[in-house]
Amino acid sequence: MASFDLLTKGQTAVLAHQRALAITGQNINNINNPDYVRERAEYVSNPFGGLRGVESRRMIDEYIVGQLNRSHMDVAFQNGKLDQAEPLDSLLGNTESSINSAVTSFFNSVQDANNDPSSLTNRQVVISEAEGLMTRMSDFSRYLNDQENIVNERVRDSVQQINTLSKNIAELNNELKFGSSNVKGFDANSLRNQRDQQLEELSKLVSFDVVKSDSDAVQVNLKNGVPLVLKDGRYNMITANSQPDTGRVEIQIESTNSADPTKFYLKPDQLGSALGGYMDYRDNQLLPAQRRIGQMALRIADTMNSQNQKGMDLDNQLGQKLFDLSSTPVRALDFEENTGNANINVGLLEGNSAKLTSDNLLITKTGADTFTVQAADNQGRAIKNAPEVTISTAGNPSAIAVEEYGVELTSANFSAASDGDKFLAKPVEDIAGDIGVAISRPEDLALAKPVRVSDDLENQGSANIELESINGTSNFFDAAGKTLADGAPTGVAVDAVNSDGTFDVTLSRKNGSDITLTGLSDLKNLAQQANDQATANGNPAPFAGSPLDYDISINGQPAAGDSYSIEYNTDGFDDNRNGEAFTELQQNAQLRRSSADSDDANMTFAEGYSRVVSDIGSYVQQTRSRRDAAQAIEAQTQAMYEAKSGVNLEEEAANLIQFERAYNAAARIITVAQRTFDSLLNAVG
Repeated sequence: MASFDLLTKGQTAVLAHQRALAITGQNINNINNPDYVRERAEYVSNPFGGLRGVESRRMIDEYIVGQLNRSHMDVAFQNGKLDQAEPLDSLLGNTESSINSAVTSFFNSVQDANNDPSSLTNRQVVISEAEGLMTRMSDFSRYLNDQENIVNERVRDSVQQINTLSKNIAELNNELKFGSSNVKGFDANSLRNQRDQQLEELSKLVSFDVVKSDSDAVQVNLKNGVPLVLKDGRYNMITANSQPDTGRVEIQIESTNSADPTKFYLKPDQLGSALGGYMDYRDNQLLPAQRRIGQMALRIADTMNSQNQKGMDLDNQLGQKLFDLSSTPVRALDFEENTGNANINVGLLEGNSAKLTSDNLLITKTGADTFTVQAADNQGRAIKNAPEVTISTAGNPSAIAVEEYGVELTSANFSAASDGDKFLAKPVEDIAGDIGVAISRPEDLALAKPVRVSDDLENQGSANIELESINGTSNFFDAAGKTLADGAPTGVAVDAVNSDGTFDVTLSRKNGSDITLTGLSDLKNLAQQANDQATANGNPAPFAGSPLDYDISINGQPAAGDSYSIEYNTDGFDDNRNGEAFTELQQNAQLRRSSADSDDANMTFAEGYSRVVSDIGSYVQQTRSRRDAAQAIEAQTQAMYEAKSGVNLEEEAANLIQFERAYNAAARIITVAQRTFDSLLNAVG
C-alpha cells in the first residue's frame, strides 16, 4: 500500500509540474503579444494534505487596469481635440492666408484711391481687393466647413466602432457566464484577455466605468450612468443623429432589446475620450469660429454697402452696393416636434446690422400673432442673459425686422406655425462663401460725398457752414439721381443776430418752401432743430427721416445777412470725403462681441479676427499641455501594468528550470514506486 500511495503522489506531482511547465511555456510564447496577461502557476493543496494540483492565475490588478483605461480616455480626449485644432491653428497663423491681411490690403487700396480719387486704375484695384477679400473669406469658410464634415465623419466612424466593441464585449460576457466552461479546451483566461483588449479599445473611443459581477460578467456604463453593455449579454446601441440641425451630428443611445426602444441624446461632455474630443472641438471652437467669420464677412459687406450708398460715383450718381448679399438669407430649421408647416428665412437686416451677433437664433411661436427671438447655442437652447425679443406677425407680413439682433425674418406663411413651434436659425454660420462683389466698373466706387456746402463770398461774419455726416439717401435725394429732392435743405440765411446772443435764420428748400427759425441759441444741426421746433408746436416735422439724410451746422460767429448754400456735388470727381469715411470703418467698432454681454458693436474687424486666432491658439496650447500630462500618466500607468501583467523572460526562464527539475523529481518518484511495487510482487511470488 505504501508503494501505491507513493505512485499516486508521484502521478499527481508529475501532472501538476507538467501543468506549471505548460503555463510557463504559454507565457514565453506570448512575450510579444501586447494583449496577453501573464499567468502564474499556483500549487493547490487538498483538504487532507498533499498536492491537489496546479491552477492558472492571471497576474492582473483591476485597479491598475481601470487607471490605465482612464489614462487612455484622457489621452484620446486631448488628441481628439488636437487632431483638427492644430491644422486650424497653423492656418490662422499663416499671414498669407490670413483674413486680417486681406482686410488690411483692401483698406490700403481704398486709401490709395483716396489719394487720387479720379484715377480709374486705383479704383479698379479697390474692386480687385474687394474680390480678393471675399475669396479669402470664402476659402476660409470652405475650409472650416470641410473640417466640420471631417469631424462628423469621425464621429460616425467612432459610433460604428463603439457598437462593434459593445457587441463583442456582450458576447464575451455570455461565453464566460454560460456553458463554455463545459467545452473541452475552454480557456477562460483567454476570453478574459480578449474582453480586456476590447475594453481597452473602447476606452480610446468613449469614456466609461466598469462594474464586475460574481458571474465573471462586466457591465459597462457611460459617464452619465447609462449602461452601454449589461451583465446579461445585452447591449445598447449608440447612433449618430441630429435635430433640428441635420448637418450637425449628435449622439443618441437606444436599447436594442425593446419593442419600443427609447432614445435620448448624450451631451458631448458625457462622452469623453476621442468621441468627446471631436465634439468638444467642433462645438466649442470650430462652430464658433465659423460663426464669427460669417459675422465678420456680413458686417464688412454691409458696412461697405452702406458707406458706398452714402457717396457719389464718377457718373454723378448715388453709390450702389459694393457686395451682393442676395444669397445670404438662410432657412430656419424646424424642430422635430413641430406640428405646423411654416417656412421662415432669416437674413441680414441690411443697413442696420450693427447688432448682428455671431450666435444662432431660437425662434419660438408663443401666441396667435407673436414669436420670440433669442440667441441660442449649438443645441438650440436659449443663451442665458441674451435678450428675448417679441415680434408681432399680425396681418401676416412678409418681412419683420429684429433690430436687436440685426436680422430680418421673412416668410410667406408666419401664421402656418403652431403655438410652441420652434426654429433654429444660423444666420452667420457658413455664410461667408455666399457673398459676392456687386460692381465691376471702377466708376461705380463712390468716393465723393453727394452734397457740398459753401459760404457766400460776401459774408461779413467769421462763420462757415459744415455738412454733418451723411446718414442715408432715401429722403433728401431724388430717386432718379444726380440731384437733391424737392424737400431737401438747400441753403441757410442768417436773418438776425439778436441782442441776447440768439439767432433768427431761414432754411431754404429746393421746392421754395422756406422755414424760419427764431431765437436759436446755437446753429448746430439746423434741420433737426427745425423738426424739433415744429413738433413742439404741434406741427408735422418739415424734414423726413430719422436720422436725417444729412444736416448742416454754422460754426463761428455769423453776421446778419450772411448766407450759405447746399447743393448736389455734381462733377466732384476729386472729392474723397466718402472715401475717407470708408477708411475710418477699419478703425471703428463694427462687431458685437456676444449676445449676452452687450447689444452694441464693440470690436473692430481686426479685433474680431484676432479673437478667433487667440481663442484657437489658446485652445491648442492648453490642450497640448493637458495631452502631455495625460501621456505622462499613461506611460507611468502602463509601466505599472507591465510590471504586474507583462511577461518577464528572466523570471520565466527561472520558472522553467524550477518546474523542469520538479517534474523530473516527480517522475523519479513514480520510477521508485514502480520498482518498490515490483520488488514486493517478486517477494510474494
